[in-house]
Amino acid sequence: MYDPVRGFFTAVASDDKPPSSPSKPNHDDDYEDERSKRPSDASANPHHDDEPSRHRREREADSQSQSPERKRKRERSPDDERARASTPEIKRERYEQSRDDRFSRDDRHRPDSNQDDHESKRRRFDGEKDRIRRFQNQRREAHAGAYARRDGVTRYDNQHHNQRDRYDRQDRRGPHHGNNRRTSPQFRHNDAPPLPHLAVEARYKDPEPERRQEQSAEPQRKLKRPMARYNAAEREALRKQQQQLEADREREAANVAASRGVDDVVRSHYNAVPERGKEWRKTDSKIRGLRSFNNWVKSTLIQKFAKNEDYQPGDRSNALKVLDIGCGKGGDLLKWKSAPQPVELYVGADSADVSISQAKERFTKMKDEDRRRNRGRPSNDRFHAEFFILDAWSDTAESIPLIRDVGFDMDTNNRWGGGGFDVVSLMFCMHYAFESEDKIRGMLRNVSGSLRRGGRFIGTIPSSDKIYEGIQKNGHDFGNSLYKVSFPKIESARKLPDDGAWRPAWGWKYSFFLEESVEDVPEYVVPWEAFRALAFEYNLKLEYKRLFEDIWEDEKEDRVLGPLSERMGVKNKDGSGDILVKGEEWEACSIYMGFCFRKI
Repeated sequence: MYDPVRGFFTAVASDDKPPSSPSKPNHDDDYEDERSKRPSDASANPHHDDEPSRHRREREADSQSQSPERKRKRERSPDDERARASTPEIKRERYEQSRDDRFSRDDRHRPDSNQDDHESKRRRFDGEKDRIRRFQNQRREAHAGAYARRDGVTRYDNQHHNQRDRYDRQDRRGPHHGNNRRTSPQFRHNDAPPLPHLAVEARYKDPEPERRQEQSAEPQRKLKRPMARYNAAEREALRKQQQQLEADREREAANVAASRGVDDVVRSHYNAVPERGKEWRKTDSKIRGLRSFNNWVKSTLIQKFAKNEDYQPGDRSNALKVLDIGCGKGGDLLKWKSAPQPVELYVGADSADVSISQAKERFTKMKDEDRRRNRGRPSNDRFHAEFFILDAWSDTAESIPLIRDVGFDMDTNNRWGGGGFDVVSLMFCMHYAFESEDKIRGMLRNVSGSLRRGGRFIGTIPSSDKIYEGIQKNGHDFGNSLYKVSFPKIESARKLPDDGAWRPAWGWKYSFFLEESVEDVPEYVVPWEAFRALAFEYNLKLEYKRLFEDIWEDEKEDRVLGPLSERMGVKNKDGSGDILVKGEEWEACSIYMGFCFRKI
């Protein structure tokens, strides 16, 4: 029956069926009577509400006791409509109605629903999907059209691609897509192309590949020679400008060296030279022949002049005391240990602190090797070494307590018995003292003060005569790929001598380079005659002076030094006597000389 409150027909609880085509009644005539027929009325619908609420029973009792006119006025009042709409029964009915509407959206929860109604809903849903799909295809075609206009793709290709993609999606749906579909359609297609605003205009297009290949196939233009665009006068001006720049750099370097001090430069250089090891010097060094020959010359000087005049072979009570100034990394330790007379004390002094540390490590390794060779037994060798940091040109050797105890001041009341050292050695370092007269005299004072009477002063230096010959033949620079001697070319420098006489006897600075050893370190010429005269003032008398090449010619057949040269890799071992040091290495060795002075 039709419920005027809710506005639709309700099912009848009894066996009575509603009319096949019910029509909504007209309320124009008896509006009040129809409004009075409520669903909760027991007479109108006795089975609709079996347990009316307390409020409804009270309201029905009041309506029966009142007159029909008053009841109609009360029912038509708007306040009563609001009160009735907020009653619990009306709220419950509205909740049930909304729940029924929610369940009616899905036909699976309505087993008694009409199949035709279900089919129409499915068709409407599919139609909505088709509309969305068509809209998306239109957007894709619009985007692809922009790139088709840019890239030359036809509309037919885009349509064919869209149609093929649509068929593929239909194949992926499966045979039961209609009855077992997902809640939301899934569109599986390739990534959409970029937006059309990224299209590149024709004038900004990249050149065609064929055109790029043609451009790359063109022969490359030959570059001109560096100075081909300058004439002869301009090239000459550029050369003079370059020479001026080089002279300015040399002048600046000289000023920096003068302000810094040569001793500091030399000290820093030798501290930075790495210790590569004995095996590297024998196998991988570019100047291993030169190194071997220089070491053989030093061994020759030690073998010839280290032994005392009163020494008898086998006399172990008469041992040497040696002061090695400029000892470096301790490379002469084994040479002194193999001296013809046993060495009791070896004192090494050098201005480079890093070199002193490496010399101490070398001596420790040498003692460990001797202990392993003797299988832990104490060695009969009394060779002992100490190392100190000393600038022998500016500082006095007396500042070292051990040197003072040995006998620098000739005091006999000390542990070493007095008398001073037997030998003082300066190998490849004395030329650094010839910066000034004060440094030369400081060096000679330390040498003479450390020697006992009859002691020997041995050393090696660059020959001033060989340096003079080099500058006479080649000018300010001479040498080869292994060594180089360079005198400054600035105007403030001294004019090189024309007669071989270096006057004054100090301050003739040059830059020396030796492969793997010396990197453009400042050195000074040692004018030999001036040095001999200064040494004589300190009771040092010349006993021996020879060039390296002359020493080789004199001692290569010696019964001790000849076989030693073979063991050190200087002479060939096949018995021919040929020297292995040749070419540029021999040229570099030939500028040095060895000497020996005796204290009188």
